Order: sequence, then C-alpha cells, then structure tokens
Amino acid sequence: MPNHPLEDIFHPQSIAVVGASTNPNSQGHSFTRQLIHHGFRGKIYPVNPKYGDILGLKTYPSILEIPGTLDYVISCVPANQVLELLDACSRKRVKAVHLYTARFSETGHREASELEHAVLETAKRLGIRLIGPNCMGLYLPGEGISFAYDLPREAGSAGLISQTGGGAAVFVNIASMRGIRFSKVISYGNGLDLDESDYLDYLSQDPETRVIAMYVEGVKNGRRFFTSLKRAAAVKPVVVTKGGRGRSGANAAASHTASMAGFYQTWETGVVQAGAVVARSLEEMTDLVVSFYFFPPIPGARVGITGGGGGPSVLAADACEEAGLEVVPLP
Repeated sequence: MPNHPLEDIFHPQSIAVVGASTNPNSQGHSFTRQLIHHGFRGKIYPVNPKYGDILGLKTYPSILEIPGTLDYVISCVPANQVLELLDACSRKRVKAVHLYTARFSETGHREASELEHAVLETAKRLGIRLIGPNCMGLYLPGEGISFAYDLPREAGSAGLISQTGGGAAVFVNIASMRGIRFSKVISYGNGLDLDESDYLDYLSQDPETRVIAMYVEGVKNGRRFFTSLKRAAAVKPVVVTKGGRGRSGANAAASHTASMAGFYQTWETGVVQAGAVVARSLEEMTDLVVSFYFFPPIPGARVGITGGGGGPSVLAADACEEAGLEVVPLP
C-alpha cells in the first residue's frame, strides 16, 4: 500500500516530542521514554527550551532547530500553543502531528471549541494531518512506537481503532494475555481531522492487518462511516464496540471525546447490516477478536454441540439459536 495517503503516518523515520520533560510523571517524559524502550529505529528529538538533555537524548529548544527532516510530531504542549506549533511544523515539512494536547471541544467551552476549529483550519491550510486532539496516538509495535510501557513489543495482525486511549491500552493488555498481537493501534480522541472512517479505510487495505476491532463513542459522518464499515467488513472481520449506549454513557462520552452518542438500536442494526460484528464490552470484543484471529474462516451457520453435562449443553444450544445459528442434532 505504498500509495495510500496515510501510509507515511504509520512509518515515520523521525519523531519529535514537543513538551518533553525530565519529570517522570509527565506525558512528555512518558512518550519519549516509550520510544526508547520499544526500540524506535528512527531519530528521536525531545523538544523543550528548559532542558539540554532528556533521557540521554539531546534536547532542542524548538523543532526549527532540529537538523534534517522531521516526519512526525507528538504535541504535549498546552492548547494555546498548538497554532504556533503547527506553523513551525509547516516550516519543517512535518507530515503529521499527534495532539495529545487536550482542553478543546470536549470541555464544552465555546472558546475551546473555537480554538479547535482554528487548529483544524490551520492544519488544512498548511497540509498537516492531525491525530486527535485529546488522545494517546499510535501504538505500532513493528515500528517501535508505543504510548504505554506495558504493551507488547511483538507485532501481530490485529488492528484497533479507538476513541479512548485508556480503553485502548486496557484492550491491548486483555487481548495480549490471550495471545493477540497488534499491527496498528490508533487512539484518535476527538477525531478533529482524521477520524474513524479514515482509519477504517486504511486498515481495510493494510496487508499487515487481518482483523479489525473498533471502540467508538460517536461518528463524524454516519453515512460515510457505514459505507467504510461495509467495505471493510467485506474483506476482513470487523468487531465494533460502542460506548455511550445509554443516557449516562452518552453524557460521559460527550465530556470524554466530544462525541454525541446516537440511538443504540439504530446503531446496532446499521453495524450488522454492514456485515460487522457487535460487541457489548471490551471483554466480549476480546473473545470475538480471539476467534477471528486464531480460527479459520467459518463458511456456514450450522453448529454441533457436545458437552459433559446436560444443562450447559442446553444453554449453549439456546445461545447459538438466539445468535442466528442452526444447531444440528447429533446422532
């Protein structure tokens, strides 16, 4: 897929962490440390005018003073510094910026929403793609990129698209204990520029990804999303979990990633009609991904049930029929 417009984002040769820090409790320190710990093979550039050295790496006061080319920037600066950062990124010909930076529209404040809009318009004008804001960004074990210290370093063939960053780390940890390894994990937060449909289109064509899992709280463009979902589900298994199914969850989703959670029954019907599989929790999504990851494709809906006890077999038969499977009587 060398010609896919997002391909360069997932294979950077150099990364700058703007807002890097010596404070081990800061996210700027964590992102820098994880790049080192997970073995990123490209250039790592901590950026902070307060320091000359962070974790043994030369630290630059500005990305404009970084020598050579710069592909990808992780922003850990406050929201009111992002516009200035984008201008500097444009001058360095940066392809993409991951905005860990939050305090935008998810706050519900008019000024923050206006700033978010200005960030998007500026990025479009400068030709810079944005991941986020308000997200953990990318976990690419094959590239040595991670947003958490305890994620596996081995790559696999499962892809995850997630509006939540903490939930993405939880899912990767749960699934990894079941033997799943990942090709690409994307935590995209508010999805200001690149959103769930963009990432779904990408993973559906990615030869490194065989199974796609998604956690979404809301979608930017419903028609486009279901078109992308149907196209992806036609070539790969896609498992979708939606946060914000009820009123309380919807309210939490709005403050979490600025998403408006839709009417769940309509959502579930659309996902099924698109050919994807619905999961009600991260645990259920793990079970489904494990099945698709390790088992060969199943060509039909006929199942046989064997068991050591009558009751569990009866319950298994009921569950299968309720799921739309045909339980075949065994002689």
